[in-house]
Amino acid sequence: MLEVGGFGDRFDRSGRGLIVEESLTDDPPWVVLTRIELLPVDLFELGTHLFAHPVFRAVRHVAEGTREATELSRVVRQPLRTEQEDSDHPDDEQLLERQSEHEIRLTCAACTKAASRGRILVPEDPGSVVTDKEMNWKFADEIIVESEVIARARQQSLELGIDPIAASIGAQAAVVVAATNASSIVEIGTGVGVSGLWLLTGGTHATLTSIDAELDHQQHARTFFTEAGIPANRVRLITGRALDVLPRMNENTYDIVFVDADPQSVIEYVEHGLRLVRPGGTVLVAHALWKGRVSDPAQRDDVATGFRTLVTETAASGAVVCALSPVGDGLLQITKLSE
Repeated sequence: MLEVGGFGDRFDRSGRGLIVEESLTDDPPWVVLTRIELLPVDLFELGTHLFAHPVFRAVRHVAEGTREATELSRVVRQPLRTEQEDSDHPDDEQLLERQSEHEIRLTCAACTKAASRGRILVPEDPGSVVTDKEMNWKFADEIIVESEVIARARQQSLELGIDPIAASIGAQAAVVVAATNASSIVEIGTGVGVSGLWLLTGGTHATLTSIDAELDHQQHARTFFTEAGIPANRVRLITGRALDVLPRMNENTYDIVFVDADPQSVIEYVEHGLRLVRPGGTVLVAHALWKGRVSDPAQRDDVATGFRTLVTETAASGAVVCALSPVGDGLLQITKLSE
């Protein structure tokens, strides 16, 4: 039997095993821990009563506090000091107050709201902390300011169930177009004009040929191009399957080919794009990291595998020079070298 010496308390047998009398839970922790002699007992029953004791609740509270302090220390990348040391380091309190600036919790609601603004956020588990690299990506996505027309086109896209490119991808594509001094651009996947508007933001005098199988989407796009003040003669919209249209287009003619269409056919689109662009021209591929799945070798679905194959093969090719940007959900930039 178990006995708490000096107090006359006993563990009473009650069918399934031995239980601790209620008076034990009122004793000081050190009394409980020093006076219990352990003999065979129902450990489940004992554990249940011991965890109800204040000492165990206190230990659990301290353990949770220690874990939170460890997490905070990792977030701010500086060690936290003990209470004894706090008196010698008054800056510690300010350090703790700043932790909220580093601890960014992402929810599904936040991700949905971000999507309407052209941001790409990834839902985290409750209480998880964003790393420095993820903070950099988040900052790169959030600094972009879209025009009112592009913002309205983005909202229209979401209402129609179209996944538009992130604002950061659009801005980077516009920079490439401007740096190339592009005069002729092909877009594979019109949507309702979000990517086309970004491309023409960089190519202020360029002409855009955009291909999409959905006539209704292109009609919305035409409206947004007009609202943006882009003359009709600078935009040519072709309705049809891209894989049927692209073979009929002239090779070595275009400065930029932008790919944002059926991800199942991305490799074929890029092959056509490299044929169409002139030497020094660039093929831009949106969604190249495909929702974070491409970088994870365990993800072997057709889309993730296709993008992963595209990225690795173009990186190894001597006919092109390429770079993969992690903004949004990835922008692959492939520039065709002189033949």
